[in-house]
Amino acid sequence: MNNKTKGALAGVAGVAILAGGTTFALWSDSDKVDGGEITSGNLDVAALGGDWYDTSADRADRDTTVPFSGVSAHKITSIGSYRVVPEDTLQMVQGLDIGLEGDNLQASLKVVVPAALDANDGVELSYEVFRDGVVVQPSKALGSAFDMRIQAGQSGQDQGDPDPGVLVIDEIDTDGVADLGVVITAKFLDQDDQDLVTTTLADLADITVELKQVRDGSGFKTN
Repeated sequence: MNNKTKGALAGVAGVAILAGGTTFALWSDSDKVDGGEITSGNLDVAALGGDWYDTSADRADRDTTVPFSGVSAHKITSIGSYRVVPEDTLQMVQGLDIGLEGDNLQASLKVVVPAALDANDGVELSYEVFRDGVVVQPSKALGSAFDMRIQAGQSGQDQGDPDPGVLVIDEIDTDGVADLGVVITAKFLDQDDQDLVTTTLADLADITVELKQVRDGSGFKTN
């Protein structure tokens, strides 16, 4: 929902008059009742980046650092033409530009893994979430429970206050700047089947980051 929507409440007032005699008819009248204007909130996310980096321990030409995490690495210009071998470690970085507005708005941030990749024992996957260079979701195996909650800041809660100790995104609209950084690490394991590497690389392209509103009464969580 990128755009804010506005609507007006309308009610109906009716008056009935009973006529005398053996038969009767119901008369009625109606008029509009002025209602308050309702403004919807906003939940929006835009993906920024999506770059790949080689962070293998024996990589000699580490000419850059991985955004958000600051790990020394070599940037991969084209993951489609990259040649992976066992014990390589790659990292994919996805910046998230988030807009939140709503007094009771909470959202769950999840990393969605393709079924083929989740069942692949030739690669070890993990992820971290960063904000301003600080880890807000410590490293966890990809595919394990991920229930990271975020909420709107004070500017997005006209009638409320952010819950203390909960991750706050004080942006009501996306602005082209990443608010969070998701770093996914793929470590390729020793294996006999060389074809498995090609399959794994194809599956890696299908990893997605999902942001959706939740309202289950469980409160906010940061990990």
